[in-house]
Amino acid sequence: MPDFNTSDVFQKPVSPQPAAPAFDIHDAPVVPVSEWLIMRILLAIPVVNLILLFIWAGDSYGNPNRTNFAKAELILLGIKLVILALFLGLFMGVVMRFAQNFYYM
Repeated sequence: MPDFNTSDVFQKPVSPQPAAPAFDIHDAPVVPVSEWLIMRILLAIPVVNLILLFIWAGDSYGNPNRTNFAKAELILLGIKLVILALFLGLFMGVVMRFAQNFYYM
């Protein structure tokens, strides 16, 4: 008869631990100027910039400097869109007001 240890049979399963980020925030390598230039050139392309910003912002294993830069750019983009919508609404309201005045003349 095989020798079974009951403590081995009834042990709790070990849950996998999440992987640690590749870089600690304080030990992250400095992003060279050439990489910043390439990033800025890629962000000048209209549709590619949004895709890359979302990829870089969600990258927990990459360089934290690039991740924080992408998050900041997305926040600024959101602020710019809100301000643009406000000004566009204000402008359209003024145009409609003048168009209404000319219609009844």
